[in-house]
Amino acid sequence: MDSSDWDKRHAERAASGPHEPSRILVAEADDLPPGRALDLACGTGRHAVWLAERGWRVTGVDFSEVALELARTHAAERGVALDAFRQELAAEVAAHR
Repeated sequence: MDSSDWDKRHAERAASGPHEPSRILVAEADDLPPGRALDLACGTGRHAVWLAERGWRVTGVDFSEVALELARTHAAERGVALDAFRQELAAEVAAHR
């Protein structure tokens, strides 16, 4: 899939609003003291925003600019900061092999 496929996929899902973080993240991180987090392939930011709401400084990275805009909007609606950047991670990994 290229970024336009992911952009389309995220745009179609946007109508359903932001989703809740995974139960695994909540179980593992709920009692941790806030720190820094890097959310690779952050999508629409469901995990990143949840962490930011708990005082974490979060950087989200994704391939889809549509997903990142949704993540930024979600963070703004929740009143939290989120650094969000577009990067094609697979190309970066391949370049360093």
